[in-house]
Amino acid sequence: MDEAPRGRTIIRQAFGAPARPERTLERNGRVTAMSDHTALALLRLLAEEDGQPLHRVARKLGIGVARLQYVLGTLGDDPQHEGLDLVMQLRDGQRLRLWLTRKGRRLCGVA
Repeated sequence: MDEAPRGRTIIRQAFGAPARPERTLERNGRVTAMSDHTALALLRLLAEEDGQPLHRVARKLGIGVARLQYVLGTLGDDPQHEGLDLVMQLRDGQRLRLWLTRKGRRLCGVA
């Protein structure tokens, strides 16, 4: 039985990008799939308040910074990771802040 498309797959399809295999994260010898819910929660959070510091976003999402960086690999603009170019990271002094890109704002319905 085929599974229904999940969040990231839906996002990729919305922009006409081909679906790709589920990314996984290995932790303590266990392999776990990256949560689509985390990616969607990040987009919602930035749609509400853009430009939040990386550490604050991780805390609000209830995940570690390393896990958030992993999610940003998918949602960011890094061509090496086939990023979706929905979220960008900009340094503001000592803080790394997260912003929705133009494409990300359009997807989230933010002006």
